[in-house]
Amino acid sequence: MDFFKSLLQEKYFITGICTIILVFFIIWAGYKNAPKKRFSMRKIDNMDGIAFEEFNAYLLRRLGYKAETTKASNDQGIDIVAKKGLKKIAVQTKRYKNKVGNSAVQQVVAGKKHYNCNKTLVITNNYFTRSAIELAKSNNVELWDRDILKEKIKKARL
Repeated sequence: MDFFKSLLQEKYFITGICTIILVFFIIWAGYKNAPKKRFSMRKIDNMDGIAFEEFNAYLLRRLGYKAETTKASNDQGIDIVAKKGLKKIAVQTKRYKNKVGNSAVQQVVAGKKHYNCNKTLVITNNYFTRSAIELAKSNNVELWDRDILKEKIKKARL
């Protein structure tokens, strides 16, 4: 009888140990596979123009768009073409140390028709001049400045 009691106690002990080990591995796997913050604004500020274009195409894909970069030269003012549903967006990216002016808005407006897009977007790691904001409003161009870019990165879990 004592033998069965000790066996029963040992069985619960072993089950408890196995449960603890299983819980540990489940938690460890969750941390291992959890998204890691890979893109800080400091890293983005230090990218070159091509890397910034590639990053934004990746960001748009993470946000549910089909996004492809255009050729690096003679791109007609469009760096990325992104599609989602009926939207086809012409995207101009500007990784600048200073505020982005009118030329980025003008480029994306000019390139929109060339790529048969129905929306336009300019993305920067900085901010836009007042004049660029006014021009964007009158041409229905969406602007993502530094603050919006941070929000989109967070939303995409990058």
